[in-house]
Amino acid sequence: MFILFLWFLPSASLPAPPSSALEADNGADSEGFPLALLQVDLQFRTQRERLNTSGRADASRTPRAPLCMAAHRVPEVYLLGAPKAGTTSLALQMFLHGVWPAVQWGHVAEDVGHLKEFHFFDDGEAVRRNRTQWLEHLPSCEAGAFSSPSPRSARSSASRRTAVPPVALGDFTPRNLRLVPLPAGIQGATPLMAEANLPATLERFYGQQAQRLVFVVLLREPLSLFQSMYYLAKGRNFTGQEDLEASTFQESLQKSLNLAKHQIYSDDLWAGLYSWHLSAYLQHFDASQFIISPMEAYVRSFAPDLCRSLSERLERDLCGEDGWRQAPHMHHTEHPPLAKELGAAATLVEAMMEFLEPERQRLLEVLGKYSRGKARLIGYQGKVGSQTDIDGWLKEFGIYGADEVESLISTDEITAVCVSDTYSIRMKSFWLDHRLSFTVAMLTVMNMIFYVSRDLVSKHPFSKHYAPETLEDATLRLAKGVLSPIFFLGYLVILHHMKTGCSLADAYVFYGASWTAAFDLWEWIYRWPLTPLLFLHHLGGLLLCLAIADIRVLPLGGVWTVPQLLFFCNVSVAWATDLIFNVFYFATSLETIRRYRSLYFISVPFRVTNMICLSCGAVMALEGKLWIPGVILAFMAVGYIAQNSKAIWWVYRFSPCRFHAEHQQRWLAHEREDPPEVTKVKSESIDR
Repeated sequence: MFILFLWFLPSASLPAPPSSALEADNGADSEGFPLALLQVDLQFRTQRERLNTSGRADASRTPRAPLCMAAHRVPEVYLLGAPKAGTTSLALQMFLHGVWPAVQWGHVAEDVGHLKEFHFFDDGEAVRRNRTQWLEHLPSCEAGAFSSPSPRSARSSASRRTAVPPVALGDFTPRNLRLVPLPAGIQGATPLMAEANLPATLERFYGQQAQRLVFVVLLREPLSLFQSMYYLAKGRNFTGQEDLEASTFQESLQKSLNLAKHQIYSDDLWAGLYSWHLSAYLQHFDASQFIISPMEAYVRSFAPDLCRSLSERLERDLCGEDGWRQAPHMHHTEHPPLAKELGAAATLVEAMMEFLEPERQRLLEVLGKYSRGKARLIGYQGKVGSQTDIDGWLKEFGIYGADEVESLISTDEITAVCVSDTYSIRMKSFWLDHRLSFTVAMLTVMNMIFYVSRDLVSKHPFSKHYAPETLEDATLRLAKGVLSPIFFLGYLVILHHMKTGCSLADAYVFYGASWTAAFDLWEWIYRWPLTPLLFLHHLGGLLLCLAIADIRVLPLGGVWTVPQLLFFCNVSVAWATDLIFNVFYFATSLETIRRYRSLYFISVPFRVTNMICLSCGAVMALEGKLWIPGVILAFMAVGYIAQNSKAIWWVYRFSPCRFHAEHQQRWLAHEREDPPEVTKVKSESIDR
């Protein structure tokens, strides 16, 4: 009977779908609303007729219990983005099959964008983070409370119609994907970017109901995404997107890359850095709540797969008889082909690809976590968690492998450049996956090196004249000297990066520089209780290790820079020159002691450079309100400065002549059984 009712129902009483057909993902020109409404209405009628012909309709099924909080119906589906990646088309299909947009119910929308997009969390007002305010903008759970809102430009009886309650509400705002904290050390070009943390907000708003949420993410090749967003903004005179404003797309892209070099991300460049977005959501929600699809997979042939996955998550059949066999192509922004615009700008494309390469590697790592966490990757046929298979999946659907982009730059050159980055990221992932085993192995090696070093020190003829504490210090310096060549490899990594533009930084940090943390942990255990200065120094080192390997708040900016790598390299110089103290204690020749004392001062610029690096890093982090890395770097800086300043001052005041006369010369004389008078004469002669 309901089907017959729908069939004879006048068009004025049909539920009005959101006019998302011609709107932009970030809001659209409301003048296009009447035509958009006709197009969507026509598709809705066609869909209704198809369902009626088959004798089935979505409304005839029993919907699952709605998600209600404080007597308000709240969104269960979040179509997070990315913008210009098919979200409008997908939002339309969801609406036609029972997932209605949460569009600030009871409030008249100012533009068409608010019909599809909630825009509650991205207006920059602090009050918007208040849960009570959020609920007030959502409909009541009472029956008959659903009324499709409309913009001021289309307020008519046809656009304010009532409809049956939807299966679920959805927030289709594509900006939501990037409303996450920026990487450490990075500043946003807009105030909203600096304060955004939507995953944490949603977790707080939903509480225990957060596990019922379903997140859908569409991914698009970042360079083509940037181009599409540029032309969309240009068509609106760059209103609200001033960071994109430029006379040409090339100039706009160059402008954003120049800002990125100064650790400032434009909002539209940030929109394509999916690894950071997905990683932030994974900290607050389970991977199994996510459906991730490349745009091309959804548009080309995998819309039915996406529909089935969404139905599974919502426990409600949303596919209907048509099964989403074809995805509508809505709101296409006209612009020249990417190859035509950037064909003569190979250098600019290379710069963009160089900027995106670390992002690509991070995305593979993050998507591997999602795959292992049972997220639904649409169109993916590879092994669970395999970064190689995920890389092939992304390239198959035009992400970091689009023909348009690859035609602009030598594919062979990219492959040759990227292979070291790929292996470096894989080595890092392997280390992190087995970090407990690596830690045990490194501590075992440290024990072996220490006992061998102690045996060598104890066999020296002068060892019997020194206190046990002095011999222990000498043993530790020798052990560090044995390990120091590992850190020297960092200089080669820096040269490799400067010459090729690629990076082996992750491999170096986790397989080379991690020995500093292993030594700190070993000495922390072996020499406990520690002196205050040593305690502060090792505490900073261990916290630094945790910040890199577990908390993942370092390096600042998410990518190892040359100054950051230089810090670890300079540690090798410091450890190697610390062996000079052993020369002071065990050398038999005064000339040798003098020569090595002068050599020690060569390490002072390296030590001072590290002091500056740590101090600047701490200040930058604290200024950016990155409290965890800021405090860790501050601890590290204080301990490092104190320890090294003490050592430099000791060497500066050290007198080779007096020390040799009071120690080595006296012991040598005693071994030769020289009388004291002879020893005194020799000492005075050496002093002169």
